[in-house]
Formats: sequence, C-alpha cells, structure tokens
Amino acid sequence: MQIDFEALAEFAETTFDFDERFEDDEFGCQFDGMALFVTRTQDCFRIEANQEVLELPR
Repeated sequence: MQIDFEALAEFAETTFDFDERFEDDEFGCQFDGMALFVTRTQDCFRIEANQEVLELPR
C-alpha cells in the first residue's frame, strides 16, 4: 500500500498533539487503513508504517 506522505503529515500535525487519544509519547493508530506506531520526541514524530520509518518535525 502506498503512503500519502502529505496527507499523513497533515494528519500528524493536526491530530497527535491535540487529541487525548494520543497523549502518550508512544502510541499506535490507524491512518488510511494502515497501522502506524508513533513515537513523540521533543523535535519530531517518528512514525513506523509498512516497514518504513518517517520522521516529521514538530
């Protein structure tokens, strides 16, 4: 499955810091039918999806 990086970045920026479901520094979630594992650091979101690792600046 292809990852829409722009849509994923938009989802992360508008959701992870603002939704109580994602208040832990490590959490799993679904995006566009894909399972994600997210680690929140001071500087970025580290997102594991489909054996790929993405780091999005915060």
